[in-house]
Amino acid sequence: MSDIENPKQVTQTQIIKKIENLIDTNSGDIGRLYHILECLKQSKPLYHSDQMYLENKIKGQFIIVDEDSPKENPLLSKIQTLIDSGVGDPGRLQYMYDKVSQNKPLFHSDQVYLENKLKSSTDNLKNNSENFENLSVDDNIIEQESKNNEITPNIVSNTTQYQLPKLRGTMPKGWNPPENKSDELTGLYEKIKTEEESLKEHKKIHSEIEIQRSKLAQLILNRKEYENQVSLEKSLLDSQIKEEHLKIQEQTKLSEQIILQKAEIEKVKTERNELMKKITIEKEQVAKELEYQKNQLSQIRTEQEEIEKQIKIERLSLSKMLEEQKVNLQKQSQINLEIKEKQVDLEKTKKNTMKFYLK
Repeated sequence: MSDIENPKQVTQTQIIKKIENLIDTNSGDIGRLYHILECLKQSKPLYHSDQMYLENKIKGQFIIVDEDSPKENPLLSKIQTLIDSGVGDPGRLQYMYDKVSQNKPLFHSDQVYLENKLKSSTDNLKNNSENFENLSVDDNIIEQESKNNEITPNIVSNTTQYQLPKLRGTMPKGWNPPENKSDELTGLYEKIKTEEESLKEHKKIHSEIEIQRSKLAQLILNRKEYENQVSLEKSLLDSQIKEEHLKIQEQTKLSEQIILQKAEIEKVKTERNELMKKITIEKEQVAKELEYQKNQLSQIRTEQEEIEKQIKIERLSLSKMLEEQKVNLQKQSQINLEIKEKQVDLEKTKKNTMKFYLK
């Protein structure tokens, strides 16, 4: 609401700079912005639609106010005199005039060109002033001519109104102007009038031609700027197209790599499936072997248990047999002892008997 109630006040140069900035940054319709720029430079009122478009672009309402009259640059008047006198390239001079009026620096080549043209124009002015001083016609010649021909007051008034053209070159000594009649003078004055009118028309045509030349130079500059912008946009588009081509190539490479990886994954899957089948077969075989081994182990265990039982039984029987053998051995040892004792007793008895018989 504050922007609508209080629009921003800007000068013409400020809004022109903003439009030039929009054109340089390529933001918006370039043709329309150039049209608005030309209207502002020529101090023409903007259409309401152009005003709204420009306010939308600079993001805010504005009012163009009168600028404080700046100090006139003396260089502008010199450049304008060069343009009016037809010295040099009018398009280039108009371009330099616009640059100086916008307080922009000139290129070095333009500065050298302008200095040379100003020097040549000052030299021409000096030469013309010297020629006019040396070649001015003496007023006594006109008075003498009027006395000899008895010119009427009307003709004299015509001489005061239309001055005779200054003659080029110095007159020789003893030269007198030829005697002319009044009708010849009137004819000359009429010719002078017609020549002056034709000169005025030629000057008008020349000024119009100069204006058209300046417009043409401005159009050429605008065209060059358009061409530069088009070349920049073309280069940007070319770079973007190259980037897109590179991206497409990278994407195609990535897609090819993905396809190869998919094929490798399929191969790995098939190999994994085959390995899984082999592993399942081997598992089944191992399970069968394990069951067989378990069965054999169980059989061996049962056999071992039976063997252990038999061993225990045999051990028991052996222990019994050992005990019996021990008992038998003890008995035999006792028997042997008894036998030995009996043998000893027999020997004793034998000895006793022998002794008895011997006695």
